[in-house]
Amino acid sequence: MKEGLNRDVALRSVTINPARILGVADRIGSLEVGKDADLVIWSGDPLDVMSRAERAYLDGREIYAYDYDRHEGVFREP
Repeated sequence: MKEGLNRDVALRSVTINPARILGVADRIGSLEVGKDADLVIWSGDPLDVMSRAERAYLDGREIYAYDYDRHEGVFREP
């Protein structure tokens, strides 16, 4: 986006497009009923370098949380 790439194109370039290239778009790459429940919650726009991953979920279970008191991420076994 820094050099003028459209925001929607940039977001698709890190979500659904890689899933299509790998042949797994039926399972991952977008939020749809029936797809794997892998998700990251960001503090802001995920394409903004100042945003932080606050929580991450794999198969619907939390595997990462950022601890603002300790200023570090905490990983959990999936």
